Amino acid sequence: AIPVDYIKSILPTLFKGSSVKRGFIGIGIADLTPRIARGLGVNLEEGAVISQIVRGGPADKGGLREYDVVTQFDGKKITNDAD
Repeated sequence: AIPVDYIKSILPTLFKGSSVKRGFIGIGIADLTPRIARGLGVNLEEGAVISQIVRGGPADKGGLREYDVVTQFDGKKITNDAD
């Protein structure tokens, strides 16, 4: 499924005859909830946890692993899975 807001944002590009490429890093993510943080033994209140890795994908090749916690990316603070 593709979110309708994403479709609306790319329609002008598609109508011009151009193509749209989306990035793929090969992970599934979830909010880092207090319960998950306790289960992982981390003392954090915000972030995202990698819940799934596509084997052989870019994240896997880059060394990311399931249950890694992401708190910052490219200098930007990560507070939840939407970030």
